[in-house]
Amino acid sequence: MKLKFTYFSAWVFFLCLILGEYSLNAQQTFSKLTNHTDVTADGTYMIVDVNGSYALTSANGSSSAPTAVSVVIENNTIQGEIAAELQWKFTAVEGGYKISSLNDNSVFLYSTNANNGVRVGGGDANIWTLDITNTSTPNYHGFLNNGCNRYLGVYNGSDWRNYNSINTNIKDTQIEIFELNDINTVATPTFSPAGGTYYEPQTVSIDCNTEGATIYYTTDGTEPTIESSVYSSPLVIANSTTVKAIACKEGMENSNVATAEYNIIIGLVTIFDQDWEGEMNGWTFVNVSGSAEWSIESYNNNHYASINGYDTGANVDWCISPAFNLNEYSNTVLTFITAKNYTGPDLEVYFSNDYDGSNPETATWTPLTCTLSSGSWTWTPSGDISLDGFSGNNCYIGFKYTSTEFQAAWEIDNINLTDL
Repeated sequence: MKLKFTYFSAWVFFLCLILGEYSLNAQQTFSKLTNHTDVTADGTYMIVDVNGSYALTSANGSSSAPTAVSVVIENNTIQGEIAAELQWKFTAVEGGYKISSLNDNSVFLYSTNANNGVRVGGGDANIWTLDITNTSTPNYHGFLNNGCNRYLGVYNGSDWRNYNSINTNIKDTQIEIFELNDINTVATPTFSPAGGTYYEPQTVSIDCNTEGATIYYTTDGTEPTIESSVYSSPLVIANSTTVKAIACKEGMENSNVATAEYNIIIGLVTIFDQDWEGEMNGWTFVNVSGSAEWSIESYNNNHYASINGYDTGANVDWCISPAFNLNEYSNTVLTFITAKNYTGPDLEVYFSNDYDGSNPETATWTPLTCTLSSGSWTWTPSGDISLDGFSGNNCYIGFKYTSTEFQAAWEIDNINLTDL
């Protein structure tokens, strides 16, 4: 009798397994969201640095930085037996989002004011702003803790940390959110390239990771339905456009709506665009006095112009653009980024239309108002600097470095002069 019960139990177990009542080695699929803010309270998510393929875990982190857990990403999806501690819930609150562990919704991701101060527990600083990007550090995409004003990222492939600057230890972190696909719900469509600002028309592809799904889309900002246009080939986006898409498949719930906003600016003329990755392109470094000099340096494969007057006393040095004819343009804008460290005078930025290419100290230079880095090697955008009101057919932009008893270090990158 006992033997018959054992066989019967096994038969029931495998029948239930076939019917889905039990799960051995359950496979899950997580798909990358187009926008961080597409998260919903009902969804389940993974938080992943796609640059290094590291997921955020709640398994540890109560008293030290959470471990960076390696995952495999293929075609914007993560598949396999995903541990529960790698899965998170998002709740929209005033000012941002709370991020809680799937295992325990009373345990949140929060921040302290230490550089390795990412924690999982009951800390007060648990509200995050998502979808943070920084034009001065193009590789960074992530979260900002509102309470401590610190950025989340992966440090050296070992653990998740937070810093008040994204210029150094976590500058290449690219956090993306991956959503668990309900077995009965179609995966959310994705766009390539992603929404953003572009200076020429874009050819946009829309994809869905659910095989056999039909994608419907709109380009007028309205919500797509099965009555909308059916996606069959890439879209040419020639003007600023909001594209929305939904994917559907018979027998499954429709996907969430994906949205991408494309800001297309046509007619932009680039007068110069200096990123220091190749040639000097007509730029010159002029040492007027002192032993400190401008040079091209690099960090994490990014090049920039740099000068550091440490222990050199008084210095005057210029970094000067190639000549340009401002009379040919009517709406010219200068932008750049700077980073500073140590105590010393601010970098000065000037315009001249009478510099003769020799001694900049003998030319007439007009100061330009801009935003500069405040220190800690933090790359800071200058803001748009209009050259309206200036004229000349032999014009220059000059960055002037000075030091006396205090010697700061300054770096300049991504110097763009454009006209629209």
